[in-house]
Amino acid sequence: MPTFALERLDLMCRTVEVSALMIDGKSEYQQFWADHRKDNFTGMLHKLETRLREVAELKRLPKAKWRKLTPETQGVAEFEAKADDLRMYCLKIPNKGYVIVTVGFKGEQNKDIARMRSIKTRYLQELSDIEVAENKSKRNLPKS
Repeated sequence: MPTFALERLDLMCRTVEVSALMIDGKSEYQQFWADHRKDNFTGMLHKLETRLREVAELKRLPKAKWRKLTPETQGVAEFEAKADDLRMYCLKIPNKGYVIVTVGFKGEQNKDIARMRSIKTRYLQELSDIEVAENKSKRNLPKS
């Protein structure tokens, strides 16, 4: 089972924290940056970061730039940031802020959304397992 971690990103957000999801020590977001740094996608990647920063600063964006993918009833919301031919997929996790899961191309949205949801399920399961383990260890501590 993969291990997950969050790496805080310095997007100069003061309101809501923004992080990249690390899976086994690697971030798909950072890997996409590295793979496409010399392509013509650098400007689009900056646009995606700007959209995320604006949302983290509580600004409202039109659906053409930022859209919610999940219904209101789910505790962890999924979002898609759009910039020309690129898409960034994020989660908004209570007490953790926005978490970038993956980045992909416009034509691969269905595959990328399915991948993000699969990663989300595994990540939330790991968080749940950690919480259960912590609660068990607290109950087993000797009373002082």
